[in-house]
Amino acid sequence: MKRHSWYRTLIALWLAILISPTGGCITITAPEEPAAPATAPEESTPSSTTPEPSGRRPDINYFTATPETISLGESVSLSWEVSNATTVTIQPSVGGVAPSGSQQLSPQRDTTYTLTASNAAGDMSSTLTVRVTPAVFGKPDLVVTDVWFIAGIVYYTIKNLGDAEAKASRSDLYIHGILKDDDYVEKLAPGEETTESFSSYAFQYDPSYPVITGGAVEKMDLPETPIKVCADGKNAIAERNEGNNCGSHSPGFIFEYDFVEKAHQATWRSGAGELKWPMVASDTKGAAFYGHGALEDGKSYANTLATYPQQVSYGSIQGTYGEFYTDPDSWQPLSRELTIPENSRFTTMVGFKKGATATDGVTVAFGYTDPLGSIVLFREMTVYCDGVLDIYEVDLSGIAGEEVYFILRVEAGASCEQDWLVWVDPKVIQER
Repeated sequence: MKRHSWYRTLIALWLAILISPTGGCITITAPEEPAAPATAPEESTPSSTTPEPSGRRPDINYFTATPETISLGESVSLSWEVSNATTVTIQPSVGGVAPSGSQQLSPQRDTTYTLTASNAAGDMSSTLTVRVTPAVFGKPDLVVTDVWFIAGIVYYTIKNLGDAEAKASRSDLYIHGILKDDDYVEKLAPGEETTESFSSYAFQYDPSYPVITGGAVEKMDLPETPIKVCADGKNAIAERNEGNNCGSHSPGFIFEYDFVEKAHQATWRSGAGELKWPMVASDTKGAAFYGHGALEDGKSYANTLATYPQQVSYGSIQGTYGEFYTDPDSWQPLSRELTIPENSRFTTMVGFKKGATATDGVTVAFGYTDPLGSIVLFREMTVYCDGVLDIYEVDLSGIAGEEVYFILRVEAGASCEQDWLVWVDPKVIQER
């Protein structure tokens, strides 16, 4: 072997080992490019719209105009009721108002009124338009100014607002929009007003809600039974304004005190002293009892109270009513003053039982006891045995909030024979 040949042999052997299959593969890869430097995430761009506020927006229960069409110079009554609102406005001309109420306005031209109710959740609005027609002279104008019912009979007040006499006409009664009855109305002079009724129709109102008798008064959702009365229902009269004939009423009480229902708990007295329940009509000391039988108008009524004064000249009978309850310890029946609610009134009809022949009238009155115990009587009314039932009503708004006992009183005249006085559906009510 030549010199240095063993070096060549060693190098060849080393290379063979490196490239042999048992030594694995040699893989050449491109170097990885450096990763881009991390950047901060982009900030989100605020939305251009504001999210809808959470919560319930106000409810506009109703927003009405009565009448919807007037002649120039006449007035319209806007009425409204809103729930769940912090502010309520009516535009134009009115501004901020309470959540419920009414207001008289005299627009000079066609006007669209907008009611807006707001709270933290948003706004709700309602609009209505009052039409104003040119003033017309030399014509009648019949308007129903009030509607109510007592003991199933619907009553209404009709007035001639025109400057000419209105000939005899007929008024129509609608219940839930269905014509139920009509009524004859005598001619009315300019400015004359009269109260009429639909005596041949029995209105049935079933108050299927709890009755509140004294104490705190809570507002409830009540069923509505709209009553509408339209003057000149047959359009027989050429009127100055043909769009203001109708008036309406929606029954629904949030307070009711029934004097018939509580008569057996009341304290009854006459000139002869205290009278104990039950009583009989023939008692010469006077008597109060649940009414029965027909009254002078020939009809029978379900909710009546008969009160016969002591059978002497100028004899009387008086019932004192309070809030009646039972003592939880002794189980004794007790009474205490009632609190007069806002917007309440006493309402009833009074007349004689059929067959009575009283020669002079009796005087009826509704009243209360003041904080000193004195009796305060409202308007006294003389009722005659003339075949007619008389309406007797008292507005109690002047004593709202006071604590009182109620008083029913009947006083005879010089003659005490057959003073068979009956109260029909006597109640104190607070309407919604």
